[in-house]
Amino acid sequence: MNYRVRSAVMRYPWNSKKEVLFWRGGMTGKWLCPAHMGDCMALQDLGRAKQWNLTHWHLGLRGRAILLQSFAPPGYVDMKFTSDVGMTDEVKALLLERGWLDLNEPQQMLEEQLGIPEDE
Repeated sequence: MNYRVRSAVMRYPWNSKKEVLFWRGGMTGKWLCPAHMGDCMALQDLGRAKQWNLTHWHLGLRGRAILLQSFAPPGYVDMKFTSDVGMTDEVKALLLERGWLDLNEPQQMLEEQLGIPEDE
């Protein structure tokens, strides 16, 4: 992973990048981190189906990041899920409604996300 990141960063100098926090991916993380509990726990330790549901989708690291982007000024953050793997139908519907899930967007590799030049 270190090689992939360094290689992508070297291909696109900082001065040619857009000034935006950009991320695309899936809800594949399995760590649930409720603020009131202190420690994170694995999603499967909850004893429920191993899917993110409406009660805790926003407590995972990726869900929390997607939710927090709504507090950023327009144009500074562009984050979306591009896969519905690991989420219940209710979470999928919510994220689609808010524009935080786009199943039609092409998948982007990590290297592509690190190197989106200003002219694109």
